[in-house]
Amino acid sequence: MIDVLRGKADQVEREDITVKLRLHCGTVLSFLFGCVPGVLAWRMVGDLSFAVAGLLLAAIAAISMVGMF
Repeated sequence: MIDVLRGKADQVEREDITVKLRLHCGTVLSFLFGCVPGVLAWRMVGDLSFAVAGLLLAAIAAISMVGMF
């Protein structure tokens, strides 16, 4: 990444590093916006939070499937 910032990486290396960085950032952000609130909800509400999360994910999947057809 330092070579990219200094302009010493070639185009292929730059694209490879950018793809890996996007994947890494997506993983970290998913953890922060998904796991951390999920654990906090579980600590406050208990096992009911799993049912609520499941219903929310099912609703999102249903909406996505309707958009496909």
